[in-house]
Amino acid sequence: MLALRLTLCSGPLGLLLRFVLLATSAGIGLLLLAALAHAQQHPLRAGEAALRLLWCLLPLAAAAHLATALARTEPRTDTRLGLEAAGLGAGRLPRLSAATTALPCALGSALVSPAAAGSHGTLHLPGTGHRLPLPTEALPLPATLTLLSIVPLTAAVCAAWAVRPVRDPEHRAAPAGATRGGARRPAGRTVRHAGLLGGGALIVCGLALTGYAATLLPRASVSGAAGHGGLPRPGELSASPLAAGWLLAALGLVVAGPGLVSLTGRLLAVHRPGAVRLLAGRALQREAPHVGRALGLACAVGAALAALARVRLGAEGVRPLGPQAVLGVTLVACCAAGSALAALAGARRLRRAAARVLDGLGAPRALRRRVTLARTGVLGAVFALVLCGTAVLAALPLT
Repeated sequence: MLALRLTLCSGPLGLLLRFVLLATSAGIGLLLLAALAHAQQHPLRAGEAALRLLWCLLPLAAAAHLATALARTEPRTDTRLGLEAAGLGAGRLPRLSAATTALPCALGSALVSPAAAGSHGTLHLPGTGHRLPLPTEALPLPATLTLLSIVPLTAAVCAAWAVRPVRDPEHRAAPAGATRGGARRPAGRTVRHAGLLGGGALIVCGLALTGYAATLLPRASVSGAAGHGGLPRPGELSASPLAAGWLLAALGLVVAGPGLVSLTGRLLAVHRPGAVRLLAGRALQREAPHVGRALGLACAVGAALAALARVRLGAEGVRPLGPQAVLGVTLVACCAAGSALAALAGARRLRRAAARVLDGLGAPRALRRRVTLARTGVLGAVFALVLCGTAVLAALPLT
């Protein structure tokens, strides 16, 4: 009951993220049921059924990331203080967060559960000319319940892990290092720098793998690498690491996101900065752990869509995307947008303390607006450059 009341009393952003999570859970449920129906109708094609299930992992990972962002955003700070005052300690907060996050996922899975009864045929995807094939015969009940429970359980585990109680950083025994004069080097900065280097290495490896995949297959096989439902055939997927290269590059963008935001802040505040550049740079460095991964995921999704569009426009004989691929891409894009909104909302809460300090010092509001414009413009330009560069390099071997 408490989880239901917290869900209904959340803010507009919390309701929007829960609606996106509900729709994502319903879409993933349809994809899983379609994969199960294909396996039931074609028992001798085990490879295609396994491939369809593997492609469902992409929207599932995006939904897990959105569940993590929702758990860190809701309940809000004032609500958490009220829960602590009412006797809800830090040990029960993960369970409450898991319940409030799994509730919309369970509702989304319940909405698509009647499709498992069969006799539905196809489902028209709005805005496209595709029809998603649904089960025409009744699916096994244990398998249906198992597949439809994957998204709620995954979201609950991710939400509980996101708000788990952690120790005070001051009591951690392993410092990252020391600078001149015996001062401690911040551990978070070292981790972000390592993430930037590791993410860059993953991006380079993924792009190299994409280029290697393009040299392995003939042009017709690369341009038309789409099987039933718009997904790669098992033989093509095993012969070409094209999909693995794109996924590796996307993972590199997500890993490098916090380091890229922190590096942008440091470069913005370099060489005798004024008040605007100094405040904007320090804000970006402080917000890097909170917005970096979400912006990296949004950048990865945008780069994948741009690369896909470039391949479809520059290559000949490209087969149209199937309904499963269209639905999966839509779900991943919606989850990435929701995660970015949640991260930006959390970063806005972090800036309230700095805003109060500036108001106490008598700083004009125009200064805060200029700081916001500088921070947004520089960060948007950097991620747009990374997005365009990654998309061009990823699609270059295929066009």
